[in-house]
Amino acid sequence: VKFETLEHATDGFNEDTHLIGRGGSCRVFRGSLCGSMTAIKVFNEEQGHEDWDDMQIQAEVEHLSKVEHPHINKLLAVCFDGPQRCLVLEYMAVGGLDTRLLNTALPVLQWQERARILVQVARALAHMHQLDPPTVHRDLKPGNVLLAECDGQLVAKVSDFGTVRV
Repeated sequence: VKFETLEHATDGFNEDTHLIGRGGSCRVFRGSLCGSMTAIKVFNEEQGHEDWDDMQIQAEVEHLSKVEHPHINKLLAVCFDGPQRCLVLEYMAVGGLDTRLLNTALPVLQWQERARILVQVARALAHMHQLDPPTVHRDLKPGNVLLAECDGQLVAKVSDFGTVRV
């Protein structure tokens, strides 16, 4: 996908209206592409981080382009033609598990719902470990478990594969 298309989808990577997350090496924006909401991961272009970012991007693209599982966040497209490298990922409207657990404005997640989320994450990890060769996530934490709602229930998907190791 072209960088200009991603710029347009995020209103110029507007942090006030489209920023949905921030990591050590990237920012994540919500954007509309082809009529669908997506998450656009934009890697930082800070001096001294290029080698790390390239390795992280390569690991994430290699892993996500080979793996498909209902509880692993999908890679939809990549963009390397602009000033920053970008990944276009499936949008998870509820956000990170960490944010959902800490949000006191929402009802507390019941233990049955928490257990269902844990089982979904375990299934994704078991799938990764059964690949040939087996793959280890290496950065599993509540912030890397994204949630969406489907038919009134939360669906969990493992994300952020920048530190994955085969």
